[in-house]
Formats: sequence, C-alpha cells, structure tokens
Amino acid sequence: GKADTTAMPATPAMPAATPGGTTTTTTGNIPVDNLAMTGGDRASKIIGANVMNEQKQTVGTVDDLIAQALRYRDAVRFGAEDLPADQIEARYREVIARFASPEEFQKTLVETELTADEVRALIKRQLQVDAYVEERFSPLIFVALEEIETYYRDVWVPQRRDRGLPVQPLGEVRESIRDLLKADRLQKELDLWTNQLRSQVNVDIYL
Repeated sequence: GKADTTAMPATPAMPAATPGGTTTTTTGNIPVDNLAMTGGDRASKIIGANVMNEQKQTVGTVDDLIAQALRYRDAVRFGAEDLPADQIEARYREVIARFASPEEFQKTLVETELTADEVRALIKRQLQVDAYVEERFSPLIFVALEEIETYYRDVWVPQRRDRGLPVQPLGEVRESIRDLLKADRLQKELDLWTNQLRSQVNVDIYL
C-alpha cells in the first residue's frame, strides 16, 4: 500500500521506503541520509537505531526512520556543531562494549557490510542531534519542587511499595525524580518538534 502525507507542496519529498526494504532520504535529488537509512537493519545491529530490515521484519518503524532523518536535517539546517574526534571515539568504544567481545563486533560489521568509519559517521550524526536537542530544548524545561513532591507521593512511593523495595526519603531521590520528569517532558517536546517537522514536508511511504 501507499501512505501519502501531504503538506506544503513546495517542500521537496523526504524519506521514501522503497520495495525490498531499502530506504532513501532525499532533498530534491541530493541524498542526505543514505548512510543511516539504506540497508534496512544494518544500523540497528550496530548502534541500536530503530529500523526495519530488508525482509520487512519489524525491528522498528518507518516513522522512526522519518523522525531520525527530519531531526538530523533540522540540526544541520541550524548548524550542527562539529564534534571532536575523541567524543565520537568514546561513543564508538561504548558501542563495541555492548557486544560480547570485540570479535563479535567485527563479525557484525562484516554481516552488516558497514565499515568502522561508517559506524563512526552514524555515531557522529546521533551525537550532533543530541547536542542540538540539548541546546534547543533543555534550557526550556523546568521542573518545580511541587511536581517532584507530587510524583514522589503519588507515583514513586506506591511503586516501590508494590515491588517490595525500600522507600528512601524524598531528599535522597529528589534529583533522580527531577531527572525522570525532565526526561519525560523533553520527550514530549521532541515529539511535538518532530510532528511539526513532519507537517512541513511531503512524505511518501511505499510498503
């Protein structure tokens, strides 16, 4: 079938998932995200990206691919910062550490037909979007002390008791709860931002 999301016709088409599971993102005729999008589940096996593979096995959704592409494009449009190599390398080592052994990581690289440099490029994109989100949205998110106290009383304490876990005083967990509420609010801001980006482009999805 075909899903067609149409808004602002003058804007060039964005991601299109073509028959066979290959996904290409373009602005006009210029590929802007082929590395991250093409090859189905290749990226997901390496860096945990949420995608679908060539056999249409669900390891994610096409909407996730579109969201990734739109966020990255917006970050680039506003000047994605150039990251130091040591920051990318540190995340690259974290990725390797998720595997049972360095040999297993190398085996997965061969299976996915990705090179180490391509993985670093994918990681760089992730980090650039993360930095953009941190700069744009995090300063706007404020969690009041009253919200923390309400969450502690109405959610945190009952959950701990239901699980038979010890209940620490609010003072010991205040910052953890603040971080949790900020993360939830940040995700809502990201969803709103992504929906706004999605409304500004034409998206054709072929399945």
